Amino acid sequence: LLPVIKAGRPMTQISRNARRLALMLAPLLSPVAMAADAPSYILTSFINGDAKSMSVYRSTDAVNFTLEKAEAFKPPQGLLRDPSIIRHKDGWYYVTYTTDWNNDLIGFARSKDLKEWTFLGNHRISIPGTTNSWAPEWFVDADGAVHIILAVSTNGPNGQFKTYRLTAKDDSLSNWTAPSVLHGLGPNHIDAKIIQEAGRYYVFIKNETTKFIELAGEINTAMPRYVISRLAETLDERFGKALSRSRILVVGLAYKKNVDDVRESPAFKILEF
Repeated sequence: LLPVIKAGRPMTQISRNARRLALMLAPLLSPVAMAADAPSYILTSFINGDAKSMSVYRSTDAVNFTLEKAEAFKPPQGLLRDPSIIRHKDGWYYVTYTTDWNNDLIGFARSKDLKEWTFLGNHRISIPGTTNSWAPEWFVDADGAVHIILAVSTNGPNGQFKTYRLTAKDDSLSNWTAPSVLHGLGPNHIDAKIIQEAGRYYVFIKNETTKFIELAGEINTAMPRYVISRLAETLDERFGKALSRSRILVVGLAYKKNVDDVRESPAFKILEF
């Protein structure tokens, strides 16, 4: 179990992949905010060879777990692999999961008490030619935005997986943006787990070719504020002028040089600031 949102924040994130990453992320773990005097860790599992139902366990120390309910949720059809749970700000627990070895759907269900679950439906991944959509993982950003990180292949289960992000359009968690690829992770990676620490994003991810777990860091999200602070300092030092009284021309909005794609460009954050 890998909850990584600190207790007391509006949304508490709960992860799967306990056995894979627990030792690596142990220094970063924080308890789930269930009550002021009773922090909890939640662990989910499925029966190997079956993978069609989810059991739920709870712990107060991330070492000793007790069963909340065996086979607490079974979807109406398909598999239930790679379950990932968050506790949303509406008080409900939401799970997303892999629905099959070979398809373009991820599943959703929710529960008030982790014991009784309601199937909400499947979401189709809108990437042309998708053959496999694996291991959807919740990630709640510092600004409250809710994302799903998942691995997608267009060449079968042995193909070159890429990691994508979907973002919830509203608090219902039923409307999602089109998938956006996470650049810089390299080919054929799955099971991405993102955390945020000291203004930086880190992703723990499995190289499906070597079977090793790798770590990547992302500092781009901190760059807009850094650029603004340096601009303000330069204007003051060289021209004795405040940023608020200056007119600034921003040139080159693409997310990297020699491309005309402005999607996900941090330049827009600079414009906002």
